[in-house]
Amino acid sequence: KRRVDLLITKSEFKKRRKNRKKIKLINQTPWQEIFTSDSERYESFEQAIEIHHHLLKTYMRFGYQLIDVPFETIEKRTDFILEVLNL
Repeated sequence: KRRVDLLITKSEFKKRRKNRKKIKLINQTPWQEIFTSDSERYESFEQAIEIHHHLLKTYMRFGYQLIDVPFETIEKRTDFILEVLNL
């Protein structure tokens, strides 16, 4: 079982961050033309954009590499993601 230390110093955190491999995240920006609210996604489009901006800011602050999925058909977005994943 892996042990996770939650209490580390700021300098130790920075050191660990420098030594880790750059992590890529696939980013899907909210798309107004296909956006819907339902029982799972109850935010308005404006709220979804605001949440999205906070997430991007946090990911970038921690050094993640963001890969934006283009606004395209489902097939083209799927192909793009598979290409990014080298599948």
